[in-house]
Amino acid sequence: MIRFCLTLVATLLVCQAAIARVTAVNVVVVVNADSDDSQKIADAYVAARGVPQENLIHLRDVPDGLKISLEDFQTKILMPVLSELDGRGLTPKTKVIAYSAGFPTSVNVSRHHDQIEDEDIKKYQRPTASLTGLTYLYHFLLADSPNYLGFGANRYARGQFGRHFANPFTKPSDRSAFDAAMATSRSDQYAEAGETFESLFQAHPAMPALAILAAENRALNKDNEAATLLVKQAIAAGWQSGHYLRENTKLSDLVNRDDLKSLIQRLGDHPTSVQEPIGFSSQVGWSNSGYPFNKFDQGIRYMMSCMLAVVHERGSTVEQAVAVLKRAAKSDFTYPRGKFWFTNTKDIRTKTRFPAIGNSLEWLRHLGHDADLVHTVMPKSEGDCIGLMLGTARMDLKPTPWQFMPGAISENLTSLSAAFGTSSQSKITELLHAGAALSGGAVAEPYAIPNKFPSPMLYGYYASGVSGIEAFYLSIPSPYQYLIVGDPLVQPFARPAKK
Repeated sequence: MIRFCLTLVATLLVCQAAIARVTAVNVVVVVNADSDDSQKIADAYVAARGVPQENLIHLRDVPDGLKISLEDFQTKILMPVLSELDGRGLTPKTKVIAYSAGFPTSVNVSRHHDQIEDEDIKKYQRPTASLTGLTYLYHFLLADSPNYLGFGANRYARGQFGRHFANPFTKPSDRSAFDAAMATSRSDQYAEAGETFESLFQAHPAMPALAILAAENRALNKDNEAATLLVKQAIAAGWQSGHYLRENTKLSDLVNRDDLKSLIQRLGDHPTSVQEPIGFSSQVGWSNSGYPFNKFDQGIRYMMSCMLAVVHERGSTVEQAVAVLKRAAKSDFTYPRGKFWFTNTKDIRTKTRFPAIGNSLEWLRHLGHDADLVHTVMPKSEGDCIGLMLGTARMDLKPTPWQFMPGAISENLTSLSAAFGTSSQSKITELLHAGAALSGGAVAEPYAIPNKFPSPMLYGYYASGVSGIEAFYLSIPSPYQYLIVGDPLVQPFARPAKK
């Protein structure tokens, strides 16, 4: 047991370092070396954020136009970037690939789309991906797999709270062991179930839910000392919910023990409707339950990605893009007290996400924020806005009686808000020009499928202190069509790193 505890501590130190706060050293800026606009925006961002010069990658012969082929994306953009990361030794610390202006925004993925066998997926997951979504899902491309077109390809995205206890494994032996432990627990064979869950946790110590399951079964078997130790190990491994532990009848004999009570009091007391946010790492494989594996033998790896700007006649000018990035960079650690607004109208664009708004309202109000529904296309009240969820084909953002605060994020669920090749529908850059620091939208027809857009918990997670880029990827189960634009590092609710 002592040896396991020492191994657990060592493993957790590595995992916690990997998923620490996203900073400038974790961002790689990719520049189109043949574009003056791309260089100007990259220079402005590097200066505003202090991105190390070694984190700049200059690509030549970037394909022209807004849309390119999958082959061109892989051979002329993705693989050269990954090769540079490896060659410079940047791969272990890189969490974000931020493309400056001067890059295509979408990719034709017909070759993979043609391989889809499920007709429902094939009908609604159209063969156009975004530059940033496809970069995030690069691990599928390296395996030449079309599975990134699934509705839940992003395992890093959070789900309902019960997902903590879903079977996280893909390896047959581990998956079978987990299912068997669940079955034996339901048959009241608590000692056997507890032993199996504990063994799985020892093998995967970055998954605290396994320790919780082991503790519950040990407690049901009246082995309170073992159960108490497992709860402590779960907390050390990153278990966040004090509310779940206090309300858990299986652990009721333990939670008031002196050696546990103080630990539990330090945990968050947030609602248990959804999974809590977790910091991102590109150096772990993410599991079915939303936790990272401490080894690479299972799980899927991701790389967060965004564009710093889209300079286009229907997008931004260089001056507008630079102003957005400079404004965002000044908002970190400001802890603004603005309003979070969620629009709810008769439009299907708002209706599709309405069932999930309650979770975010509850979360935000728990954090002490002003969060409300708005039953008009745009808010009509005066005030400072820090988060705005929209669903409309056309936005009227000037003038408004309210204003975005520095560090605000906003997005709009509609078909073509990041399709800059058409004048149809308002573009996400309008939100950036109005004061938002980060936004996103679809590059091609996404249909009104909520998995393809941020859930309302985007705003709850953001207010909990993660960076803007993490908040977006924490909330989009199927991001392949979604283009994210703006400052990925914006984090007004984060806590500064301890010196």
